[in-house]
Amino acid sequence: QLAGAVAETVGGDSWANLFAQYIAGPCELEVFEYGNMFANPLAWTGFTDSLVGQENPNIEGGGISNLDDVATLLRMHLNDGRCGNNKVLSEELAQRMRIDIGTALGSREWIGSSGRGYGMGWWIPPVPDGETPGLFQDGGAYGSVSWIDTARGYGVFVALSKYDDIIAARRGPARIVPEFTPVMNTIMDNPL
Repeated sequence: QLAGAVAETVGGDSWANLFAQYIAGPCELEVFEYGNMFANPLAWTGFTDSLVGQENPNIEGGGISNLDDVATLLRMHLNDGRCGNNKVLSEELAQRMRIDIGTALGSREWIGSSGRGYGMGWWIPPVPDGETPGLFQDGGAYGSVSWIDTARGYGVFVALSKYDDIIAARRGPARIVPEFTPVMNTIMDNPL
């Protein structure tokens, strides 16, 4: 929310308009927009026509999208800020988003962090001393989770279909990432 307020002040426009101009447009996103489904959680069905709160979106957890848009955004992060031929973030900024600034502020001690550090928009799992992190996770609202592996060059998005139980939706991703990541790593490390 703070980053969005700064962007609005510096950019001289609403977060939704700035996102559309600088990210959604150049990346040719089809659906992605921000709202605030937390304003009325019972209205949220998981479909775009139920998104409310566009006038005051929740930037941290208010994005709604389709699979193509999510894949495009994951590729943009893997390509250090490029959507195809369009540069939407500088390479420096895309990489800076993956630097753990949260640990110094106590993110690893926060109960919801599961011992992870935090960049800008990415949770960063612990790595052995001296190793550079390569896995960056983003747990979405209502049971979605995505991550990128910059060392292997892949991204994953998993969505759960249970929208009526926010506790179950939050627990799902916590189980998915540790089980699914080794499977993906095996596939990527042993191409056919």
